[in-house]
Amino acid sequence: MRQWLAAGLLAALVALALPVSAQESAPGLVPEEGEILGPTSEQTFAVGVGVIAGAIVLHAFLPADITYFAGGLLGGLLASWWYDSGGVDRLSAAIDGSAAAAETPSPGHVLQIRERR
Repeated sequence: MRQWLAAGLLAALVALALPVSAQESAPGLVPEEGEILGPTSEQTFAVGVGVIAGAIVLHAFLPADITYFAGGLLGGLLASWWYDSGGVDRLSAAIDGSAAAAETPSPGHVLQIRERR
């Protein structure tokens, strides 16, 4: 029995020690130099402020324990939508006093409202 146990242990160690190699990554999947994956720090800050504000505002109107969670979720979603639709660009242009830049939406993030027929 000890011989079988020793043989099994030796086989496991040999199997683990076999050399392995990773595949080469496909081009375009590796970020370039200086490129960051994920949200920017400005977007993270905007969503964080939205979460806190949403939790406080909803809890002020409906005082219950679940409203902290629901308000935080809604506030974070609204802040993310605001950031993605170019709200930061319009706000910074308004602060700088540039009215022309404030009216220019970011490409691809234009909300279109159509009438129902």
